[in-house]
Amino acid sequence: MSRLRIVAVTFRCLGAVVLLVAVLHLYATILIREHVLARIENPALRAFVSPGYLLDHVVVGIFMLPMGFLMLWSYGGLRDGQRWAYVMNWSFALSILATPFAIAALMTDSEFRSPAFALAAGLMALVGIASCAMLLWARAGKAAR
Repeated sequence: MSRLRIVAVTFRCLGAVVLLVAVLHLYATILIREHVLARIENPALRAFVSPGYLLDHVVVGIFMLPMGFLMLWSYGGLRDGQRWAYVMNWSFALSILATPFAIAALMTDSEFRSPAFALAAGLMALVGIASCAMLLWARAGKAAR
């Protein structure tokens, strides 16, 4: 199997993982609304915090859906060594890789202990590392030709 084909298959799998994390993210939005935001006793504070928090959570989950889909869909472009697929996936890979580090910098240890959150952050870190490594490997193979 060629190096580019391995990278393409890997991105197909990583795209599926991003789609899974997006679905988990959207499901977590419901849990946050029902079990976290509903516990804010002050109605004015809840009315101030809830809409923005829920909107942010929904937007991120929705944006992850096309990201995962495009990672899956770019299989042919990566396999054929097309530049658009390489550049597009680099933008996704770097964004995904930066996310867990930004989260770790902004959150406290107690906030990070949620099993679902830790699973999603861990999956995103693995996807970010694996996708960057695979793209570097594909580029090295192209330069060696």
